Amino acid sequence: MAQQPISSTLLVVLTCVAVFSHLVNAVTSTNGCHLPIPTEITPGGESYNFTHFLSNSTSPPSYRAYSLTVPPDYPIEIPAPLILSFHGRGKTNLEQEQLSKFSNPFFNTEAIAVYPQGIDKQWLGDPSAPPSINDTLFILELITHLQSRFCINPSLIYASGKSNGGGMVGQLACNPSASAVIAAFAPVSGAFYTDFQGPCFPSRTPIPILEFHGGADTTIFYEGGEDGSDRGITVPIPDWLHNWTAWDGCAQTAANETAILVDKEGANNVNRTTWDCGGHAGIVSHYFSSYSKHVWPTSENAGYNATSVIMEFFGRHFLPTEVEADGKRWMVQKATT
Repeated sequence: MAQQPISSTLLVVLTCVAVFSHLVNAVTSTNGCHLPIPTEITPGGESYNFTHFLSNSTSPPSYRAYSLTVPPDYPIEIPAPLILSFHGRGKTNLEQEQLSKFSNPFFNTEAIAVYPQGIDKQWLGDPSAPPSINDTLFILELITHLQSRFCINPSLIYASGKSNGGGMVGQLACNPSASAVIAAFAPVSGAFYTDFQGPCFPSRTPIPILEFHGGADTTIFYEGGEDGSDRGITVPIPDWLHNWTAWDGCAQTAANETAILVDKEGANNVNRTTWDCGGHAGIVSHYFSSYSKHVWPTSENAGYNATSVIMEFFGRHFLPTEVEADGKRWMVQKATT
């Protein structure tokens, strides 16, 4: 269903707002609530690098690294959202922090932002990643550890990443254990190699998926095929999205397409496509920029900011949780806006 172009101002100039505050207050908490913030961390301050010992690891390395920031509005007694942001191949967690800006109070005043570091600067899902490295185990243990140390809302845990980091996000979305604890997934310029696109077993449906890609990407081509470094074959992005709409039970013929930015000649430079799945609007969403390369979209390189869009998307999704209220059990449902 075609829609009229909308103003890009809503996407490019999104002021610092509380995107999670409209969720109901009846939530469970984790063991980290009421614990003091580690002395290395200042709310709203710079990130700090930590190491985590993998207690269930059966192969080296036993220690993994990550950096973390606590938002300026972090009270130790109120469960906060958690965002995991994964770097691309050959990059670092600190570079990913600078790129994604989930630690920037302009975009995020509520969520704890964590930037894991991949071994040899890569993640599961890349052809060069050693099969002996269990990145999924690392992330699951890291989430459990963080819940024991910080006041985290277990219904509001999210994952995003760029390129190989986006491919890692896709791996987590298909993993039954990871998809049971992560509420929504947002890969950016994702590298989805065919050798790693086996059976997908998410723990629930529908799984909220938000994907960004550029038509001028010469590293991970929108049309798929051999990647820009000749290291492997990637899935065409339309096929990857089609797979998720099928797994999520979306209406295949009811995609909603909106022209976000239109140039002077009337061509659609940025299109947003959404699919309604299982009675939920826009569970699978896709932003396509015809002229964008292998980038994290910003107002400078794409005409809109992916971080703003991701924060809004995460703010609309959460893990269903049964809670006690007035002696009755009911499902926490998020208010529609």
